[in-house]
Amino acid sequence: MACLIRLDNGQIFNITNKIDIIGRGSSASIFLDDDGVSRNHAEIFMMSGCVEVIDLNSRNGISVNGEKVRKSFLNNDDKLSVGTVDMVFSHGEVDTNKTINVAASEVNSPSSASIKTSSSGRFELTQIKASESLLKFSKFNHSLTYLELLFKAALELNSEAGDERFSKIVYSYIQKNLAPALCVIKVNDKVLSETPTGSAANANGELVENTLQTGTSFLRKKSNSVNDGTSAISCSILGPDSNVHGYIYLETTSKNFEIEDILFVRALASLAAGISLDNLPVKTLPQTNSQFYPEQLLILGSSDPVVQLKSRINDVANQQTVMISGPMGTDRRVIASNIHCMSDHAEKPYVYVDCSSLNPAVLHESLFGRPGISEGKFGQAQDGTLFLNRICCLDQEIQELLHLYLQTSSIIPLGESEPQKINVQLVLGIRGKPEDAVKRGVLCENLLSDLKGKRIHMPHLKDRREDILEITEHYFKRFTKKYRKAGMVLAESSKEVLVNYPWPGNDRELDLILERAVLCCDHKELTPEYLALPGVN
Repeated sequence: MACLIRLDNGQIFNITNKIDIIGRGSSASIFLDDDGVSRNHAEIFMMSGCVEVIDLNSRNGISVNGEKVRKSFLNNDDKLSVGTVDMVFSHGEVDTNKTINVAASEVNSPSSASIKTSSSGRFELTQIKASESLLKFSKFNHSLTYLELLFKAALELNSEAGDERFSKIVYSYIQKNLAPALCVIKVNDKVLSETPTGSAANANGELVENTLQTGTSFLRKKSNSVNDGTSAISCSILGPDSNVHGYIYLETTSKNFEIEDILFVRALASLAAGISLDNLPVKTLPQTNSQFYPEQLLILGSSDPVVQLKSRINDVANQQTVMISGPMGTDRRVIASNIHCMSDHAEKPYVYVDCSSLNPAVLHESLFGRPGISEGKFGQAQDGTLFLNRICCLDQEIQELLHLYLQTSSIIPLGESEPQKINVQLVLGIRGKPEDAVKRGVLCENLLSDLKGKRIHMPHLKDRREDILEITEHYFKRFTKKYRKAGMVLAESSKEVLVNYPWPGNDRELDLILERAVLCCDHKELTPEYLALPGVN
């Protein structure tokens, strides 16, 4: 009976005398679960012993033996490519209970599944899907540990240049956490092998060659019924040009490597792309003001809420006191920096204080100073701006002293009984709505009364959805540069997911999600699974 054999997983599709639809739609009788295949991609049928395939105006078309066609008769052993899925046509009988052994050079689909390649039953070879990432496994403690290690490795790599330094850093993270008997790292024809036993010559040449030819990653596991043999990982290192620039090969006899292990190694390998192309460490941004980087002053977006926010900053820039409120994850610090820079004392001191980090035992002295010992934060900000963020962390006594300053422009240093005049623009930051904080008893009502008409409230990200893509593009460019992922693009499907997500954590959540996704993504296109948004499949 004639059939098609899918090359990436050995799946067999029998061809009958009726018309069969090839695609990923519900009506397809030859179902190919792959994004590169259209819902109704092609039709195939057999008449008088001849098998013909016809393209149904699909997005990616069909090819026979590498040649693009609209329709074609199939001969025995012809290679049929339906979109991004490769199959072989066979006129002979195929035992559907038998595992199909596929030569590694034929395996080139990024969406491959498990492929058993050993007739001895000792090993199972798995080609890792392009869509798999550590973020899918983040519910497991092991994966969370790997995510933390990736961030640490990225920080080290970001301050270094050169292939050898890269190899040493990656090797150290692999050796500490996977302890392979053999570890071989090759980048741009330079081989580094630092293992207690073995060398590059001991690596499985066939597995490495398969990795170099296909640009994909393989996990070889020992059979559960066999105790001898080796478990191996073979990962390609892809540059921003999508070409293979090297590989990482690991081998052990003491255990079986797991899916999470190879995903961790693959993510480490992806960090090599920029470094292996002679990129220099990221340089410090130039300053537009003696106290701020451009990033610290940037307010992204052009929606009505953002336009109103910028207008409001201009209105209050020269007020002696201002309160900035906003939901969790909105950056009050950026607003305070803009207020200072737009005021008449822009070149005077700007002092930022996170009140939650102050020592309660010396709180009074930290803020208001102590004669002969400390000038305090108010003294440091003389003639400039003092931004006290998260003021609800201050006790009521200190808040009453702030109320005194708002009323009299005076402070009382520790150990003094008489108020002292001081000239400081005081900006206060609070999470959420100030009225709610007063009801909870964590904000002095007098402070709120003092600031009537001098307040700025930052809008929730879900109320300015038209700004999400602009913000996303900014963060995405920053992180692809930071982690040397030049050439990476954001998939259209990812953009759609980002725009529709409710963002309870606002801008900061978007920032963190994108940084984690860029760091963990080891492909040219960042697809939705790398975002790993809660509640989004």
